[in-house]
Amino acid sequence: VGGMTGSAKTHVIHALHEKAEWTLDLEGLAKHYGSAFGNLDEHAQPSTEHFANLLAWELMALDASKEGRAIWVENESRQIGRVYVPEVFHKRLRTAPVLELERTEEDRMTHLLSMYGEASPDALAAAFEKIRDKLGGQHAQAAVAHVREGDLASAARIALVYYDKTYRHGLDKREQMRPVDARGLNPAETAAQCVVAYNQWNPWNQPQTSN
Repeated sequence: VGGMTGSAKTHVIHALHEKAEWTLDLEGLAKHYGSAFGNLDEHAQPSTEHFANLLAWELMALDASKEGRAIWVENESRQIGRVYVPEVFHKRLRTAPVLELERTEEDRMTHLLSMYGEASPDALAAAFEKIRDKLGGQHAQAAVAHVREGDLASAARIALVYYDKTYRHGLDKREQMRPVDARGLNPAETAAQCVVAYNQWNPWNQPQTSN
């Protein structure tokens, strides 16, 4: 499941799990949302080795007798915070088909503000400082000023410019990708759309069933 920052991909993975689909929540296992803003509460992450063990246990827990079922996972980079996804697994992830969630900017802003609206201004400012070189000094300074003024929407829009460019660069390397119109949809509705889209696309010519 792919999509620009703020597309609620992790929430959609959780909604797919509620629909009895096979899912892997890599960010949940890593205890990190996968960006400079991914661990504002500074929760301790597992070691890379422990993360690999957790991932292996999750995979073994799936019913291998039901061949042909998709395993839904967020389109992740290899590094999630300080944790690295095992190379073999990540290579498989990079060649897997991607359903790309299409959201409006309003959808994405609403989701980001729901996630980070209660975060400490100091923590948010520190996160912007981490990507100062990538944002550019002027943009980083403006973002921090917006945070201090309580204008989180304006700060988030500055961050989205950077993260959108980064994400688009990664998409250029994907071969199998289909859009899913998720504009205005909640995670449960989006999950249902994803299952329909996968069944219609069926990139591996294998049946996908829901329990």
